[in-house]
Amino acid sequence: MSLHGKSALLFGLWMCAGLAVPALAQQTPLESPLTSPPPCEAFRKNADDDWVAKQDITVPGLTEPVQIKAGTIVNDDLQDELDDRCK
Repeated sequence: MSLHGKSALLFGLWMCAGLAVPALAQQTPLESPLTSPPPCEAFRKNADDDWVAKQDITVPGLTEPVQIKAGTIVNDDLQDELDDRCK
């Protein structure tokens, strides 16, 4: 391939990338299904009055979704949230 051909190829790739980047920036991310609070029905109180997951469930975390296995006592933050919302 000649130097002119390589330059034209690189220019074409550069143009494609330049056109694609703004299009990607304009896309709005899909709303996460984890933006809503976990359902009260997925948890129960145990004998010690702690909230326990009744089923495997994924809940929103600080930086990423957190998976909770059935039978697991949930953390203090989720305990407080469930105490406030689920009676």
